[in-house]
Amino acid sequence: MPIIKTHNCTNIHISRIGIGNTSKSPVSIVCNLPIKNKEKLPKFNTPSGMATLAAMETVVISVKDLDVSEGSTFTILLSNNTAKSADKVEIHMFNFTYSKFSDSTATIDTSNLDRENIINYPEDDHFADHVKRLVLENKGAYIAKFRIHYYNAVTKEWGYKTSSSFTAGKSKYWDCITELHLPNNSIVFPEVVVVAGKNKKCDKKFYYVRQDSTKVVTYKCTGTTLKPSISEC
Repeated sequence: MPIIKTHNCTNIHISRIGIGNTSKSPVSIVCNLPIKNKEKLPKFNTPSGMATLAAMETVVISVKDLDVSEGSTFTILLSNNTAKSADKVEIHMFNFTYSKFSDSTATIDTSNLDRENIINYPEDDHFADHVKRLVLENKGAYIAKFRIHYYNAVTKEWGYKTSSSFTAGKSKYWDCITELHLPNNSIVFPEVVVVAGKNKKCDKKFYYVRQDSTKVVTYKCTGTTLKPSISEC
């Protein structure tokens, strides 16, 4: 019987996998999902769907080229091709989770398949906290302005923009793409600016701008001019 080793790497969403065969022997690679874009992954365009990676060869898999849905789990299997008997064959099963809102990647080195930390840039997994637009509903007893604080991921600079004033019962929004023109992975969080009163930030949780996101996060502000509050709905 072959030796089967399982590597669960599903706690961080990824969008790309790099596999480097740094050993002296070829390895076989199989994915449990069909290849959606065979032109991008020609090595897998075989009758069995199995790819062979020669010694000192690498392959990069963009997960979107697999037939995978947002937030789902998939498996990559690697095995050595030169074992002389079945009980010497090692099959490594790598389980991953995909998200188009993640820039985290995985790196597999065939000379060190038991390495624990194969996920790169885990902080760039924004599966749960991507955003396109932020809305503020004024439920307070005051006139408010909606201010967005942001950290531009390209310029590495903090900034903010403030809306015009609006009364209780009304709302304002900022579109991070069309109005703030922020690049991917820029940080945003809101602040209510109270006219003739005190301001209040809501910076306990950051959201990250994604160009392909449709997510809208809504906040509400309540309280009085001297004691305002703001929270996510």
